[in-house]
Amino acid sequence: MLTHIADRRLVHRLVQAVPGLGEIAPVPSIAELVDLARSTPGVAAIVLSIRGAHGESALPHIVELHSALPFIPIVLVVRAGDESRESIPAAVRAGVTHVVHSALETPDSLRALFASILSFPVPREVLQVIADRIPRAARDVVSWCVQNGYRPITVPEVAQELGLNRKTIFRRLERSGLPSSTRIIAWSRLVHVATRLDRAVTPIGRIARDMLFGTEASLRTFVKRETGLTASQMRERGAVHVAIETAIALIDRPA
Repeated sequence: MLTHIADRRLVHRLVQAVPGLGEIAPVPSIAELVDLARSTPGVAAIVLSIRGAHGESALPHIVELHSALPFIPIVLVVRAGDESRESIPAAVRAGVTHVVHSALETPDSLRALFASILSFPVPREVLQVIADRIPRAARDVVSWCVQNGYRPITVPEVAQELGLNRKTIFRRLERSGLPSSTRIIAWSRLVHVATRLDRAVTPIGRIARDMLFGTEASLRTFVKRETGLTASQMRERGAVHVAIETAIALIDRPA
């Protein structure tokens, strides 16, 4: 994990609260963080804390981080009374995936947050499909859905978090030759569900390619395996809708 946090006490608190976090590599400046993130393999997450006056100047670096590592979570830690709170919407648009209000977080909530961020790695094959095939105009939408597919998400939430309206999302996906945002969400959920259920990487990659680029063959196989529904039953109910229901039920089912 790479961090750029000006407040040393915050680093100490983070290390104490989340003992299983692994090595935390502090970086003195956000510009150096960009260079290090590009050259360091296996970065699990990037944690930022920006002092009030530096919020605006940090935005180009956040954009660069998100562009270089579009599927790595970027966590912005905001302290009580910090002027940088005014920069939160712009930071989210730039690529921040999670905002933590340090004064409101207990050790338990910090542990839960980082567990949710780090527990659902997206298989490399899926990331390669996206990197190779998703046009830049739609990458932020797909990236956000992938980052958050471990939990139920909605189209209005995607729009709100990215600071876009639903028509803009629709146009970006349509121009990129991609299916609807509802299907992108379903695909993201299925990728995470397959990962959580310890499926092999190849089927997950096939689901990704099929759902994003025109067919439902492996999606139907997934649904049949998990639900026992026949092809005609899937046609009656709609394979994609059944897949969404299946993904939600499997993800949210108690272990």
